[in-house]
Amino acid sequence: MSKPIFKIVDERGRVVVPKNMRESVGIAIGDVVAVTVSKGSINVKKALVLEDSAMPMDAKIAYAETIAREMSTDALTDLLELAVKLLQEQKSK
Repeated sequence: MSKPIFKIVDERGRVVVPKNMRESVGIAIGDVVAVTVSKGSINVKKALVLEDSAMPMDAKIAYAETIAREMSTDALTDLLELAVKLLQEQKSK
C-alpha cells in the first residue's frame, strides 16, 4: 500500500485525488468512478459500465448502439471524434 497523502475536504465535500494516484490505477479525466463505503473506508475505483464479463459482445454492442441513438448530435460528434482518436492510437502501437 502506498504512503497516505492528506487532503482537505472542501465546502462541497470534494477531495482531489492526486494525478499520480489516478494514473497508477488507470483513472483518466472523464472516467466514471464507483465510490463505496466498507469497514470505515471510502473506496474509489474506476467503474466499468459493462462490468458483467459474461455478457456476450453482441449484447454489449447493442447496449452501446442504444445509448448512441439517444445522444445529441454534439455528444455523438464528440464520441465519434474520440473513436477516431482511439483508432489512430491503436494503429500507432
